[in-house]
Amino acid sequence: MVRFDHYKMLYQVKNKIPLYQCTLPIKKNGHYGLYGGSFNPVHEGHKAVVGYAYQALGLDGVIILVTPQNPFKDKSIYTDYEGRLSEVREKISCPKYHISDFEKKISMQFSFETIYMLTKRYPDVRFTFIMGSDSVEHLHRWHFFKEIIKRVNLGIIIRHTQRYQINQLPAIRMMRQYGTSFKFILKPYKKISSTALRALR
Repeated sequence: MVRFDHYKMLYQVKNKIPLYQCTLPIKKNGHYGLYGGSFNPVHEGHKAVVGYAYQALGLDGVIILVTPQNPFKDKSIYTDYEGRLSEVREKISCPKYHISDFEKKISMQFSFETIYMLTKRYPDVRFTFIMGSDSVEHLHRWHFFKEIIKRVNLGIIIRHTQRYQINQLPAIRMMRQYGTSFKFILKPYKKISSTALRALR
């Protein structure tokens, strides 16, 4: 089990060089969404979610983090990283969105690592981590889950039919217990997924 102190040392090491090569267009005291994913491939559903979260949360901008690889998924399903990054920049283009290779540049594997680095780097900025309801089902098992909900707000994309069920999930109960700020965002209807698109290749 990795100790939390490990990340304090990791930040000190990475902050000497790599973090300064990963500048993000973030203004002091701003409120920014963090929306991560492998985007393998990117589709209109991703674009709809980002736009809806941006409006619903009243954000100053959204940092879209293209993940090199989900550590829990098979490497063989992934297409070339640079190709995915380029495609996201092409298909989710907006002055208020910044598509970033931050996680690749600083060799991050887990969401907590990215959140820790960003909240340390930008202490005067409020971040809201945007995620789908499917991920919330297992969120309480994520690497350093309790530290995640101490450091960021959560914007959770849900379907109309999930309002009751999602309140029963362990992660939601724990967030209420810890006083974490979170908001449910009703999902715009886009019946499409990256998994389905890969199956058509």
